[in-house]
Order: sequence, then structure tokens, then C-alpha cells
Amino acid sequence: MKPEPTCTNLMERFGDRFKIGFDPAYDPKHRPKDKLAPWYLVIPCQRDEIYPHGGDTLIAEVEDRPITRNRLTSLDCTSVHQEGDHFAAFRFHVDDFDAVAEIVLPRKRRQVSEAEKERLRNLSAKHGFKSQPHQPEHGERNQWNRGVAASFLPCQRPNKRKSFRPSAFEGGGLFHPTSGSSYCPAASGQSYHQQVFHRH
Repeated sequence: MKPEPTCTNLMERFGDRFKIGFDPAYDPKHRPKDKLAPWYLVIPCQRDEIYPHGGDTLIAEVEDRPITRNRLTSLDCTSVHQEGDHFAAFRFHVDDFDAVAEIVLPRKRRQVSEAEKERLRNLSAKHGFKSQPHQPEHGERNQWNRGVAASFLPCQRPNKRKSFRPSAFEGGGLFHPTSGSSYCPAASGQSYHQQVFHRH
């Protein structure tokens, strides 16, 4: 059985300096950072992207950028891997990354100094979390909900697969998310806010 071909792990090599993305065909969800497949990692750039080619070589891909293509062609460290009318891919060694990066401009990670981290920690400790507005106790909330629900006319409950907006409610009514009650504006002379908040 042939060993699996290897490539440069962009996350390990450049992840501390530049943003790392993924090939659209790859789903990184629920995968530990150390278990991500390096073949599907890409470095997004202001001028397209960089991705692994195998071994110690990388590919800088550009599209519809004639000036960028000419600049990459002029580098001694690059060679044309693929080329078309509006597309070109340049192969280069990983040690020449900085020379290519000056042209394609990889998107950098935000760097926070230790002094800035300490300042943010001190601010957090000094001010703490903002106090939350008073929330009614369980008994109070149930009593208020029963009063609000009594003034509502019955209508169908919302379709949970749709978003929380009036057009998502079947039967032309509104559903109160806290009380579990419904309100039909067509059968009542008051608006939803008049019914709910004036009673509160």
C-alpha cells in the first residue's frame, strides 16, 4: 500500500501570522484543530489565494489580475503550473513564501500584544459585567402571561420552520414567544403592543 502523499500544513506553518481558510469542498465543522486535513487548507489573499501543492511546494492562484500575474512571472522562485486566458497558478517552494506574499498579500491575523491583553483583562476586572434588567420571578411571569393570554383570541401557532416575522405565521395571527399565547389583530381592536404592554 502506497503511503499517503504529504503536503505543507498551512495552519502549523503560517497560522500564527495569516488567516487560514478551507476549500469549499471541505467541511471543517466538529473537527479538532489538529485533525484538520492539510490538503484542504488555503490562505486567502487580497489577490486570490495560496494552497498546498504537495511536499514543500505551494500554489499561488490568481484570476483576472494581469499585473499580479506579470509580477509573479518575474520572480525567480516561481514557475507556471497552469495558465489560461484569465487564470494562472504559480508553483513555488515554501521557503520562498515571503517573496510571493509581498505580491499576493495574504490576509493577516489580528495580532494582540501582551500589553494589550493585560489592559483588556484589567478593564474587565474593573468594570465587570453590566447588571441585567429585572426579570419577573416564575410565579409573577405565569400570572402576567395568564392575564395577557386571556385577552388574546385563539389562532394557529407559528410554523417553527420559518423565521419569526408576521409573514411566517399561519392563520394571520401573532404568537407571543414568552407566554405561548396567540393574538389575532384582525379580530381585536388593539395592536399587539397595546394588548401586551399596556396590561403589563
